[in-house]
Amino acid sequence: GVVNDRKTVMTYLLNTNREVAHLSQLIDDLFELTTLDAGRQLDDKEAFCLREMLSETVETLRPRATSRQITLNGRIGKGVSHVCIAPSKIQRVLYNLLDNAIRHTPEGERVLVEAFTDAEQVRVSVNNTGSVIPPESLPQIFDSFYRGDHARQRTRDGYRGTGLGLAIARGFVEAHGGNIWVESTPHTGTTFTFTLPPA
Repeated sequence: GVVNDRKTVMTYLLNTNREVAHLSQLIDDLFELTTLDAGRQLDDKEAFCLREMLSETVETLRPRATSRQITLNGRIGKGVSHVCIAPSKIQRVLYNLLDNAIRHTPEGERVLVEAFTDAEQVRVSVNNTGSVIPPESLPQIFDSFYRGDHARQRTRDGYRGTGLGLAIARGFVEAHGGNIWVESTPHTGTTFTFTLPPA
């Protein structure tokens, strides 16, 4: 009963809906993180085609990148085929990294995901140009609830992160026996890389 005109009411309803969605995502992320912290083993590992997963994820996110005038491409090495993973968990890692890259890439820049074999493991990297993580933020970037100053701001679509996405990504990768790290320089942009065991 505070306001009566339809336009203002709709604005309030949209804001409320956005906050509920944000809270729902936070609850889901907290559940995932609690499960990881409890040391629960991944019991749904299987030999899965990484090439197919990368292609599908890139195509899913391409319209979003295009709408922001960002070039999104994938490059997969000849030796990359099947990996021993829990598909839904690595899909989440890949989606989080690409989604973050698109959100933090300025218009006219590019995002590239690459996968290739490296000795006894498969290496996946997500690089975006045009934005750099400050050196002082790099040591905390995978910590729970850590968000840099830029990440604290809402995007054009009203999105704001929970500060748990990268912590969850690290947990999933390490649960597979892999590693994840980030490099960021003005010359090359920002690159998140993680490793996985081959099938």
